[in-house]
Amino acid sequence: MQYNTAGAVVVTHDPLNHGVTVSYADSFSDGIGRNTLAYPTTVTDPDGYSATSQYNFDFGAVTSKQTPQPNTVANLPGPVQTIAYDSLGRTAQVTNLVNNAYTRFVYPASQNRVDTYATIQDNAGEAHSFKITDGHGRAIASASDHAGSAGGFSGQLIYYDLMGRTVKTSEPNGSASLAALPFAQGPYAFLKICVPAVEVMRAVVPRRLADVIQVISLCRIQGRVD
Repeated sequence: MQYNTAGAVVVTHDPLNHGVTVSYADSFSDGIGRNTLAYPTTVTDPDGYSATSQYNFDFGAVTSKQTPQPNTVANLPGPVQTIAYDSLGRTAQVTNLVNNAYTRFVYPASQNRVDTYATIQDNAGEAHSFKITDGHGRAIASASDHAGSAGGFSGQLIYYDLMGRTVKTSEPNGSASLAALPFAQGPYAFLKICVPAVEVMRAVVPRRLADVIQVISLCRIQGRVD
């Protein structure tokens, strides 16, 4: 291996002397060169094909990636993917510049849900999905468009044990709309799936940890959660 003056690896070789080179020449989204040698911007494989990356100078996130063209014998620049971020540094949209297809992400104020809207081709409509996470960032519920199903949508719950291991997942269920899914309203409202409708009408909608524990206990009594 070889290193640059900043201590980063710039060349590696395997036992057959196949080499991979890494360039750290500045490539920032604002177009300003600062001589930082901070990030790997071009990686060239043993066959001479190169992939490039561009970065946001302020927080170091990748803003653009380009890979070589597939099925060619020359190192020709291929498809470009751009990544945009919101004011908090979260991924806001990933766009394929070949056909302008994109995936965008929406983060509600609850901070435990992420909505995803994806297209396969520009102006072809968006497929909507979302997931709800717990305090450890683990997905505990998800829902998505499900074309061809009875309701057109599906939802799923994921249960964990005290060690954080997945112990049970529910079968995706159909629903007439995403909003109608039992966990689509409120940060913990997905737990309503395991209580009778009458009790739900009594505002058994957990908002605090104690409420969550109470509803989970009720679910266990009913034999709906292990």
